[in-house]
Amino acid sequence: MLKLQNVSVSYGSFIAVDNISIDIKPGEITTIYGHHGAGKSSLLKAIVGCVKHSGDISFNDKIIQNQKPHHLLKNGIAYMPEGRSVFGKMTISENLVLSATLANSTITISEAIAPFPALETYINEKAFCLSGGQAQMLSFARLLISNPKYLILDEPTLGLAEGPKQTILDTIIEQSNKQLGVLLVEQEFGSSCDFSNQIYEMVNGKIKRTLR
Repeated sequence: MLKLQNVSVSYGSFIAVDNISIDIKPGEITTIYGHHGAGKSSLLKAIVGCVKHSGDISFNDKIIQNQKPHHLLKNGIAYMPEGRSVFGKMTISENLVLSATLANSTITISEAIAPFPALETYINEKAFCLSGGQAQMLSFARLLISNPKYLILDEPTLGLAEGPKQTILDTIIEQSNKQLGVLLVEQEFGSSCDFSNQIYEMVNGKIKRTLR
């Protein structure tokens, strides 16, 4: 289990995340939604060691706070930041090989892109040639090739057309069915909430209410 206890993040005197405690269980999807600036991204960055925080973050009963993302990747926690997390000057294949290498994973490229057949045609093309939807699929495939146990996703469908958006959502559900734990954040109460096991609304750095 990925467990957050009294986690807070401050930037100087500004409190971005204020005393949040939640559990993200294997095989379950947890969604946190809230407007821009609510503190959602800061919370995810605290989990993966991109910002300093107070409180405890543990994974399978071991404290993991302030570890860097590439260290957590090897332990099975894969993070997708907001935006297109790909290396544009590298091919799709090279992007995937790099992620597998960083995670010491034996997952193959074919396995990683199986949910995204549209990528197969472009496997040897530079990533900067991809559309926004294709680039986000590659971002997700880079997570899958790391053989993760948990997915930490920052607005994974933001700005996507309906087709790529549904592909991403279907993949999230599929991975949860394989007993991966998923934590994702969205700006609005949207499609991901339809299939989430836990739903929280975040306002001004705090969990305002629990909807499920």
